[in-house]
Amino acid sequence: MSIGVRAIPVPLLIWICLHFFSSIAAADGQCREPAGRLVSVQGQVQVQSSGQQTWVAVRIDDSLCPGDGGRAAVALANESILRIDQNGTLSIGSTTTGKSSLLKLMQGVLHIFSHRPNALKIETPYVSGAVEGTEFLVRAEPEKTVIIVFEGKVSAVNGQGRLEVASGQAIVAERGMAPQYITVVRPRDAVHWMLYDAYALQAIIEVV
Repeated sequence: MSIGVRAIPVPLLIWICLHFFSSIAAADGQCREPAGRLVSVQGQVQVQSSGQQTWVAVRIDDSLCPGDGGRAAVALANESILRIDQNGTLSIGSTTTGKSSLLKLMQGVLHIFSHRPNALKIETPYVSGAVEGTEFLVRAEPEKTVIIVFEGKVSAVNGQGRLEVASGQAIVAERGMAPQYITVVRPRDAVHWMLYDAYALQAIIEVV
């Protein structure tokens, strides 16, 4: 399912495309099982429901039904918190077992808090991750993916290899290559620069 997001010419607009795929809205138009709700909005936020032509403004605490798209920070139904940087494209659904949320980050930067072990699985173009908690950052670029773990552990895997990424560690996975550990000079700065300066974020990441 492909859902577009319209550019709105307002200050501090965040270019985020949240693609919610799967499931069912009740007959009255309300979600039976909302994918999440907005907890933070910067600039103007609009969503377009799947199959609809109308763009609708959303507000803090509005529910996001599967099939809706928007630009915002989101609290998932499993209590995970997602903060998405500008120019990001993210799909949110469920795994085949239905026991965890599946996040597909096609591009951009995603900062995640997840206090429930195994509540999330991450897919990017070059690496996938099984999340055991608790706080981490994922950056998907055209030629590579970077994962930085602040607390907890992420299992990073692709067709070429697998690495366990623990607290304070980071990896990079490039096209056609196995994940490899990298050194992040100032890990916590990565979150700050994620929000304000993508070039500075790149500068504090060095491959071992």
